[in-house]
This record gives sequence, C-alpha cells and structure tokens, in this order.
Amino acid sequence: MAKYANPGEMRVPVMIERPETEINSNGIPSEKWKNVFGDGESVRAKWVNVHGTDVFQALNIDLREPATLTMRYSPRITRECRLIKAEDAGKENREELCYEIISIDDIEERHIQMEIKVQRWRNAK
Repeated sequence: MAKYANPGEMRVPVMIERPETEINSNGIPSEKWKNVFGDGESVRAKWVNVHGTDVFQALNIDLREPATLTMRYSPRITRECRLIKAEDAGKENREELCYEIISIDDIEERHIQMEIKVQRWRNAK
C-alpha cells in the first residue's frame, strides 16, 4: 500500500542539516551542522505526530516526541542528518528543538517521495 502524500498536504517547512567537520586555525577539528539544501533553505513536508496508547506509555519514561514526515525524495537526506521546523530555526534553544532521524523509507523504491520517522528528546520539567 502506497504512503504517498498529496502536494497540498506538505505544509510544514523543515530545514535538514548534516554534520560537517571543520578544522579551526589551531588545527582542532570541530563539528558544525550545515543545511543540505543551502543556508536558510527549507523544504516542505507532511508532518504527523505519532499517537496511540503504546506511544504514551513509552513517553512516560523516555520523554521523547516521535513524528512521521512525508516529503519529496532527495538523496541528500541520510540517517546522519537531523531536522528542525523552520519556525524553530531562529530560536535561542535551537539545539533542543532538533529532531533526530530514526528511519528513512524511499516509498516503493521509486525516488518520488520518502517517509522519515523522527524523534526529539525532551527535558523533564
């Protein structure tokens, strides 16, 4: 069964970043996150938060927020990437708002759309 999303359903702009190692002037390597599509560029995705009783039981302990995205296929997006909603990109606590990629599915191996499962860890308050 296909999991395709209509283009009108892809309403949430997200930024996708990949880690890159840079060497500073002292020769010390540091890791920086770079947008895979260029600085400030976002892509649109269908964003669905995960729901259900099993999820809520897991959330009691792990304090994580899972979601599923459907978007146009891009070979630039890999499991080592992370993503953030474009509206959160300029916020002060940006690092806490990033989602890690759990899995990527090239739907029906056709390179048209992909389904990405993500999660972010939340601090207990």
